[in-house]
Amino acid sequence: MAFTLELEEWVGSVWHRFITRRASVDFPEARVELAPRQRSLALLLRAMGGDGRGVEAASERDLLLRRSLLQQIAGTCRQLPLAWCDADNLRLPASLAVFPEAALNEELYRWLALLAAQSGPMRHWGRDNQRWTRRLLQRYPALRGRYRRLVEAHLQLRPDPASLSRPEAALERALCQALREPGSVAEFPRSERAAWPVPLWLYPPLHLASPLAADLEDSPEDLATTAGEQAGGRKRANRIEDHSRDGGLLILRLENLFSWTEHVDLDRWAEDSEDPDSARVAADLDELTLSRTRLRKGGGLKLHLDLPPAEVDDIPLGEGIHLPEWDYRKGRLQEAFVNLQMLVPRDCQAQPLPSRLKPSAQLLRRQFQQLRNDRQWLRQQPQGSELDLQAWLDFHVERAHGACAERGLFMEQRQTRRDLACLLLADVSMSTDAHLNDEHRVIEVIRD
Repeated sequence: MAFTLELEEWVGSVWHRFITRRASVDFPEARVELAPRQRSLALLLRAMGGDGRGVEAASERDLLLRRSLLQQIAGTCRQLPLAWCDADNLRLPASLAVFPEAALNEELYRWLALLAAQSGPMRHWGRDNQRWTRRLLQRYPALRGRYRRLVEAHLQLRPDPASLSRPEAALERALCQALREPGSVAEFPRSERAAWPVPLWLYPPLHLASPLAADLEDSPEDLATTAGEQAGGRKRANRIEDHSRDGGLLILRLENLFSWTEHVDLDRWAEDSEDPDSARVAADLDELTLSRTRLRKGGGLKLHLDLPPAEVDDIPLGEGIHLPEWDYRKGRLQEAFVNLQMLVPRDCQAQPLPSRLKPSAQLLRRQFQQLRNDRQWLRQQPQGSELDLQAWLDFHVERAHGACAERGLFMEQRQTRRDLACLLLADVSMSTDAHLNDEHRVIEVIRD
């Protein structure tokens, strides 16, 4: 049974990759990412008059498009990332694979940044983009060649009007004319289905008609995950009014409530971690819905444990050292009352010395080198490893003059200076987490 389930899962994954690849309209081999170009695009946007806007990744947007049979089977092309602007940021797709050449996709990122610098409040999607494009090309004629290359490459990828219905074909011809000659189309025909996206234009911002749009400004930041968990960019968010608290009255007898005062066994052997499947589930969701319910501070059970899990705890050395302690209440000394436990940090790795401490370390090293243990030669010793020639010469001269004194005639090398021992005691209690000034904490000064 387990083998059958694994085989079905493998076949399903192979079929999913095959049908998704066949139904895709992108060019994965020419894909370029926004992340490494985000800073340069933001600089280009501000330099061209972007009013201090930043560049952020845009989420995918629902579009009612006419999809092919393969796209319907694969379930693709229902949502596509589009470029749009809000009051603070330019939202660009997290990656671009619109054109078969990576250079064209990179040029498209730059074109959207330039177009956003000329944009303003959007009243009509088609007429406004034509006006902004024409203004940009008139102000910077050198961009006409780049714009023409992008338009010609994009028109080859757009659907054939002959394969569309009459209203969709009329809309498609109007869009192609607007791309070739910006400003030449004043009215766009209506169609039940949206036209295929125009990657060279900016789209209206999301949540324009939502009364809760102002509350959604902080939603992407609140839903941010760790690096690597969400590779598809930001998620769309929506707030709802949660009326679950306005329920009926619950009638109960207080004597039926039981109190719980037993010992609770908490497993602290493993490190606390989040559910590994939460990121995968969030990636499968097209839209995240947030409730406007505000929980009170004391509305839940909060456990704070001052003991780390066993896998990251320090390694004890022996059973400890028993020390006496004075009991001021009883007025007597209690023998072996305190246990001093020696610990070794687990997975402790040596760290390099910060650059700001290297001058102090060199000065300290020179001071300690002067106190190192040097072996010195002691002269005029009664015994030793070598003969002291100077002492023997003095002895011979004194004996010749009749004044011979007892003296040693040997030399011996001995270590005459004491060894240097250094003990460092550091207070790493919770009180050292306080700030010493506006830039440093007490624990940082202790560590330095």
